[in-house]
Amino acid sequence: MCLALGMAPAAQAARQALVIGNAAYNEGPLRNPVNDARAMDQKLADLGFNVTKVENLRRQQIGRTVKGFLDALKPGDEVVFFYAGHGVQVKGVNYLPAVDADIQGEDDVPLNSLNVNNLLDKLAPAGGGGFVGGSTTVIGAGVEPARPV
Repeated sequence: MCLALGMAPAAQAARQALVIGNAAYNEGPLRNPVNDARAMDQKLADLGFNVTKVENLRRQQIGRTVKGFLDALKPGDEVVFFYAGHGVQVKGVNYLPAVDADIQGEDDVPLNSLNVNNLLDKLAPAGGGGFVGGSTTVIGAGVEPARPV
């Protein structure tokens, strides 16, 4: 998943990016997400973004990492959020599970995952519109197609 937002113009606008590559899942490990995240990290850095790149986030880390990133954003910042890893949808809500997610049923998903819908809601007031797209490996029901922010 890649989310790029051009926020409202400001004199001291910064280019900020959060890049996550989750591959070392307890259930269903993946081969490419960390490599994809590293490649995106390099490309975004080449484009002048201040990149925060993290790999194989556990339950205790995923929410704190995203919250810390969001809290550091300033009005006018250009923002990119890139995620490579598993994705899951439950009752119309999209989630990005932590690598140590213990998901035995639908009720376990919110406790072990980042809620993408909430992330988009938190970024939307920043303004400017954006793009959501990219690739996740989907578990169970399909994640809905990209939608404008």
